[in-house]
Amino acid sequence: MPDKWQEQIEEAIQRAVEAGEFDNLRGAGRPLPPDHTDYYAGEEHLAYRLLSNAGLAPDFLLLRREIVVEVAEARQFIRAAVRRRERLLAQLRRAPLHEIPNLHREAWDGWYASVHAFRERVREINQKIEIFNLKNKIPNLYHPPLKVEEEISQAEAEA
Repeated sequence: MPDKWQEQIEEAIQRAVEAGEFDNLRGAGRPLPPDHTDYYAGEEHLAYRLLSNAGLAPDFLLLRREIVVEVAEARQFIRAAVRRRERLLAQLRRAPLHEIPNLHREAWDGWYASVHAFRERVREINQKIEIFNLKNKIPNLYHPPLKVEEEISQAEAEA
């Protein structure tokens, strides 16, 4: 039975080629885009292809998507904390003397609490990154761990 289907498919392709249905296709003459299946062999390749065709992805790729979202959210969180600190410090420069202690405390206590929360988020994200890197079978998808101080410096530079 598979040979019959194979023959029918081959014949249909041949008729389409002869009718010119494949002429002037976009990307003609160029290699197909990579789909990362080169890294899989045998049963893994088949499993990956079935999951991919069903609109699913291997668990390590789903974990990568989760990491990307969490990294973006954490960066947004620390940027917002920097903006809040800077806004309060700007108010501090213009504030009446009796408001200065409260604004100062609010600016720095809020900042230190945000940095503490950010460090905890990064620690959790880095645990997921470590798991991802262990499960990852595609070398160019390696994800480096986040570095808290670099992330904070970057957020401060953007403010």
